Amino acid sequence: MGYTGQGKMDVHIIYDSKYGNGKTAAEYLQQALKTRGHTASVQSVRQVKPSKLPGADLYVFASPTHFGRPTRRMKTFLKKLTGQQIDARYALMTTCLDQSTQALDKMDELLASSSMTRAADGLKVIVEGMKGPLKNGYRQDIERFAETLTG
Repeated sequence: MGYTGQGKMDVHIIYDSKYGNGKTAAEYLQQALKTRGHTASVQSVRQVKPSKLPGADLYVFASPTHFGRPTRRMKTFLKKLTGQQIDARYALMTTCLDQSTQALDKMDELLASSSMTRAADGLKVIVEGMKGPLKNGYRQDIERFAETLTG
């Protein structure tokens, strides 16, 4: 059974990052979760195979936006998760130029046929340019996101 809102939660953050902004956001989320007393680990999507996903109460999948969608690497990873029985919750995060991106919706669609349950609305972390940096205020946005994940 997934997280009940009480006690320590084990969170695994899997991210893709082209210019380092996604990695920065994932690592900040990790620290925000640890500050709240939870266990949190971060791995690049390049380092973990969907068939060998480490156990967790919550998975956060984070992808940069590429033409309004998650990266090909993240899409492929999420598609491979759908055939597995994973009794956990998930949340989504994307780095993007503006709020109009459809990346979170596309990631949600890919996970719709999985056994996982969505834990919260996704987070769009705004970057200031194609290569970043993350827009001022991203830390507060991620802190609020961490709070919604851990209740």
